[in-house]
Amino acid sequence: MYAYATNTHDGLVRSYNEDYVAVVPDLRKPTNLGGTYQSKKVSYFGLFDGHGGPGCAQYLRDNLHQIIASQDCFPSNPEQAMKQAF
Repeated sequence: MYAYATNTHDGLVRSYNEDYVAVVPDLRKPTNLGGTYQSKKVSYFGLFDGHGGPGCAQYLRDNLHQIIASQDCFPSNPEQAMKQAF
């Protein structure tokens, strides 16, 4: 069994935090794109810096892992799937 934890804190200059974290311990291809059995386990961890506003960091937290998992080469080549997603 594995455990994961994340933590962010306010910076020295601002009294608020615009950083976002996403943890998906078992990322799978969506079923509508042919994702059924997946023998290769892929875990996804993302830390998104909200420098200059939270909009982009929030979007990436909520969507980037799904965009990666929807690539044709996922899960056999997660590195390439990441490159294509970007």
